[in-house]
Amino acid sequence: MAQKNLIDNTEINKKCNKESKIKENQQFDEESKQEKEETIELKKSEYEEILNKLQEKEKKCEEYKDYIQRKEADYQNFKKKLIKEKEEFAKYANYELIKELLPIIDNLRRAATFCENVDDIKPLSDGVCSVIKQFLDTLKKFGVEEIPKLEKLNLMYHEVIETQETSEVPEGSILDVFQDGYTFYGKVIRPSLVKVSKLPSSENKEESADENIKN
Repeated sequence: MAQKNLIDNTEINKKCNKESKIKENQQFDEESKQEKEETIELKKSEYEEILNKLQEKEKKCEEYKDYIQRKEADYQNFKKKLIKEKEEFAKYANYELIKELLPIIDNLRRAATFCENVDDIKPLSDGVCSVIKQFLDTLKKFGVEEIPKLEKLNLMYHEVIETQETSEVPEGSILDVFQDGYTFYGKVIRPSLVKVSKLPSSENKEESADENIKN
């Protein structure tokens, strides 16, 4: 009987130990599971934090990239401006010198005209005219052009210093050029001094009267 009770107690103890181990294992599994979940949550949080930092860095990089591109564009524009200003300076550097040379050409023309009217020195006129042509060809290389002798007044290129009443040509026709004008790279540096026609006073009055009648 005592031996049977001992066996029963042993079985009971084994059963209790087994249940205890099962509970311990279950508790351990639950704790492990909880730790894993906490680890996953922690990693997720760290990942989101890292992702946010990366997004901020990308945003900063885009801002720096945009800033650098704008500065590069500003630099290129400034560089182009400097080159243009340098070219303009070189282009018009001889402006004052050329203006001083124009009266010399005028005097050469006068000398050529005088030589043409004097029989003894008329051949000299050809030589003077050749010098004038060479002078003008040289100035042309530096952007100087003679203003063409036009038939009609153009205030962009002409300066009227004298008028003459006539009905033989339309009003505003150029009758004479007293001094040749010149352009420098397309800009007028000296206008041509001209004499232009205007209608006689009697015809002006008749036209005014006609206009008043029409009105």
